[in-house]
Amino acid sequence: MASNRYEVRAHREVVKLADNVNTADIIETVLALYTLQQFQPKRFLSDETFRFALVWRVTRLTDINISECWNSNTGKVGRVYRNMAPRAIRLLADMVQQVFAVAALAVAELEFADINRTAASKAKLHDALEALV
Repeated sequence: MASNRYEVRAHREVVKLADNVNTADIIETVLALYTLQQFQPKRFLSDETFRFALVWRVTRLTDINISECWNSNTGKVGRVYRNMAPRAIRLLADMVQQVFAVAALAVAELEFADINRTAASKAKLHDALEALV
């Protein structure tokens, strides 16, 4: 059975995450990144940048992709992340977005609404105090 090596790598990452990371941590990380994108859109130069950041953060939740190597310049052992090929990252980002995008955007909108409500109530309180003076 023939298969695409980038698809295989993306699916292996999903299995690693499922086996080694608490599901709540993955959900929290994805929701946080979507919220960050909504509140600070200039932080990500493009949708592609956001997708790569999303995969980078989610895959860093486990230490399985980390190797250690000796750095002769510093005389210390350093941590090195094994990166995926951009095609595999795009495929994994597609998977993550298919699962979480709708919920993440809904949470971000709820955050926006909460902030707007708080700002409106502060403005109303400020106006009421101004009227007293």
